[in-house]
Amino acid sequence: VCTNLGILLGYAAGLAFYGVPGDWRLMFAVGALPAAVLLALIWAVPESPRWLVTHGQEIKARRILESVFPDRVRAVGQLRAIKEALAEERTKPEPRWIDVAWPSNPVERRQMHRGLGVAFFSQATGTEAVVYYAASIVQQAGVTDVRQTLLAIMGVGFCKLVFLTIGASLFDRVGRRPLLLSSAAGIFGSLCILVLGSVGEPSAALAITGLCCFMASFSAGLSPLVYVVCSELFPASMRARGMALALFVTRTVAGVISSSFVSLREGLTPAGAWLIFIPVAFGAFVFIYTRIPETKGVPLEQIPTLFAEGSAGCCEPPSLPVTHVRGASGTDAAGAAGRRRRLRDPDDPAALGA
Repeated sequence: VCTNLGILLGYAAGLAFYGVPGDWRLMFAVGALPAAVLLALIWAVPESPRWLVTHGQEIKARRILESVFPDRVRAVGQLRAIKEALAEERTKPEPRWIDVAWPSNPVERRQMHRGLGVAFFSQATGTEAVVYYAASIVQQAGVTDVRQTLLAIMGVGFCKLVFLTIGASLFDRVGRRPLLLSSAAGIFGSLCILVLGSVGEPSAALAITGLCCFMASFSAGLSPLVYVVCSELFPASMRARGMALALFVTRTVAGVISSSFVSLREGLTPAGAWLIFIPVAFGAFVFIYTRIPETKGVPLEQIPTLFAEGSAGCCEPPSLPVTHVRGASGTDAAGAAGRRRRLRDPDDPAALGA
């Protein structure tokens, strides 16, 4: 949310300094102000307790935890948990990059590759082209006035911020899959609008509508969820390197698209450039629908069961194994059913009662 607020403020700076002598210099100077504030405030941020314990500064780590947790018992418990986790990590070998990119375990391989697939599609649908070239897209559609162009891209940035906030507030309530699927479907429809606005006589109304719908669709699902889903799907033993690999994938794809979009638009016409991304958006929808399970309410320890051979976990979270259901009284069966309901929806009153 803060990143997208910064993007919107960047658009606003362009509008605010339009027509001012030396406007581009002032825009760069204003951008240095938040960096200066960050540089001043970063010294007040405490070190990570985990990092301190790793480097033998346990007393300092305890002081920081006590400043975060007023309850001293809880702070001591957190410190103990950190030490136990670090001790357990030391007993496990660090996974090699080849093991992260292609795990030998088929279940872990499915987890990694499907998470990386989400990372790939989050950028391959053309997001960076819209973010970086919104102004030139609007101008090419027929908006020649610079001030009107700046207002249009501010509207795009506002849609991005609003729908990102909405998406971030919904994914723990409605689930990951519905937001991801609606995001991919919305991007597909938005690209169709952009194609229609670029065919024949360019339409500024369709271009601006398509850009706003694109940003709204992306920000409501793929934008806030890409790293959430990756962190949930990746196996615990390789999650840190897996997240680094996912970030590498997103930035690489984003760099390729942002550096080639202008050439694509000039060589294939604007409509042809947008047409390239339509099958990608359709592929993203199919991939999410068929390969990405719902992880809302599923403990991380249960995630691998969604990827076991023959699992139908793309639509249903796994049921907890029931090993002691007795037909005589039915009490244990009711308890097992309650546990299964709690796993699917922790807020279900019936589950809590059971």
